[in-house]
Amino acid sequence: MKSSFVTPLFEKFAKEQGIEMLVEPMYRFVAQLVFPSGDRRYVSTHIDGVNGAGATEIARDKTYALFFLKTMGYSVPEGRAFFSRAYADYLGSDQDSQAAWSYAQQLGLPIILKPNSKSQGRGVWKIHSKQEFDASLHDLDKWVDIYRIERYCTGRDYRMVIYKGELICAYKRVPLNVCGNGRSNIRELLQEKKMCLDQSGRQSTLDVHDRRIAWSLSRNMLSFDSILEEGRMFLLLGNANSSSGGDIRDVTETIHESFVACAKKCARDMGLTLCGLDMLIDGDGSCVAPSTIIEINAGPGLANYASLGEVQYSRVEALYRTIFDSLILPTTSPQ
Repeated sequence: MKSSFVTPLFEKFAKEQGIEMLVEPMYRFVAQLVFPSGDRRYVSTHIDGVNGAGATEIARDKTYALFFLKTMGYSVPEGRAFFSRAYADYLGSDQDSQAAWSYAQQLGLPIILKPNSKSQGRGVWKIHSKQEFDASLHDLDKWVDIYRIERYCTGRDYRMVIYKGELICAYKRVPLNVCGNGRSNIRELLQEKKMCLDQSGRQSTLDVHDRRIAWSLSRNMLSFDSILEEGRMFLLLGNANSSSGGDIRDVTETIHESFVACAKKCARDMGLTLCGLDMLIDGDGSCVAPSTIIEINAGPGLANYASLGEVQYSRVEALYRTIFDSLILPTTSPQ
């Protein structure tokens, strides 16, 4: 189980302020702040008092979130929600795998298939064939009730984090990849990649046995035993989530203001004080270009961004200190 990035920071802030903080001892992922007034706030993936419950719930549901974004005029991927076999039977719905495949054919391959309410890139497939579609649902049917089929959109993947209408950071996300050296096979390169991620303190769900990797290799006439020529970069996954082992590159100082303005407006329109906006942009993000919003997050994970260096860590620490202080003020202000 991954560790919490926020809980240790809040422990530090609470100690500085003399505020009691009770951390669940087994996993140390959730915590309770107890203020002198007797008020309590809770810390988890989402922090009490930051985003409203309704806005958070809608942001967590990709289909609902994209519906409202599209209605408000934002560019989003065309897509629809479908149900696992068991959930379709429970609902008495015909929106099952057969309907999903028909819709995928209507959109045209490749398409993106993703869980409707999960995070960190878990279960996201880039589908090129009926065989891959069947393989993806064989996996997802075991743990996902609702999934989405989306039209595949081109562009480079960026995340912008907004808090109270201001840009905190922006970074480019590159899917899990390996770079050949002319000697090591892909299995060895992948193991080395995982070891480097672990040593750097990155929080990653990278699984070297992920079936999506095997499909990606097979589609490109490669295997885990293949040796890539020196300098050849090969993308192993179709999604760019850093939690899945993707690379991240800070572009806070270079991202064009038009994309920042869009992210700020989107956060406001979706009722989110803290927001992570995922956007596909044509180009390097430094100038005006076509773009598509692919997801919005009410609890953006920033541990991997913070691991890039001192500047990035300081930005993230400053954000959470500001959030912590905002929780204190209502409990210490005169009545």
